[in-house]
Amino acid sequence: MYKCWLCIMAYVVLFGCKHVDKSPISIRQWHYENGKLMKEQEYINDSIEHGTYRYFYPSGILKDSAQITHNKFHGKRYEYHENGNIYGLSTYINNKYRNGITYRSDGTLEYYRANNYHEELMYIIQYDSFGKPEKYDGDLIYSWVQEKEYPLGKEFSVELLVSDPPNCKTEVTVSDWDLLQAHAKNEKTYNPDEFNRVNYSRQQNPENDLYILHIARIQDTLTSTTLSDTLVIKVAKDGKSSYTRKLPKY
Repeated sequence: MYKCWLCIMAYVVLFGCKHVDKSPISIRQWHYENGKLMKEQEYINDSIEHGTYRYFYPSGILKDSAQITHNKFHGKRYEYHENGNIYGLSTYINNKYRNGITYRSDGTLEYYRANNYHEELMYIIQYDSFGKPEKYDGDLIYSWVQEKEYPLGKEFSVELLVSDPPNCKTEVTVSDWDLLQAHAKNEKTYNPDEFNRVNYSRQQNPENDLYILHIARIQDTLTSTTLSDTLVIKVAKDGKSSYTRKLPKY
């Protein structure tokens, strides 16, 4: 009898218990006076914005759409003119605007903007009325994670922010700069991710200064224009760092 009771209890534990979701998803809606949907947002526990966000014009046309993660914009955000054409396509990371494209109501490109870690505008392209680039301003490699000191003899990581405009092919070559022979070695090519990041790692050298050469090249397929930018990070043998935009000479 005792063994039978144990079997029954084991069955209840294994098959009778259901997982309780502690973070149920709910959808909250707001409406205009005419009854049409104005805003729709997904929530966790009815208090944390998490999931799809949509905002509509009074006409019912979609105005704004994005993904929100724990009350923060993260990923792509789409905005529209009232005629239905796209107005803006932007990328956020933890609620910070990283880059974006704006369009005129006829669908032609108007601006491309890229921000640094502090949401300061660091690179911009202005397009003419036909959607072709007419003005470039700023540095292509416009921000990076730079520690005051790197661990002696240890591997360290570097993150660059590099512009990646529409209708362009963007590549960043990272290599070690040989100061004595004045040439690059150990070259590797990277492409920025959707947040404009290029990540790589290096080994700090406690015997010699380390120079890391970065060259960003952007090929505009609309105008066949090639843009380039150079950044050199120096990691001294004592672990301290500095940078320059010109190639160092021996």
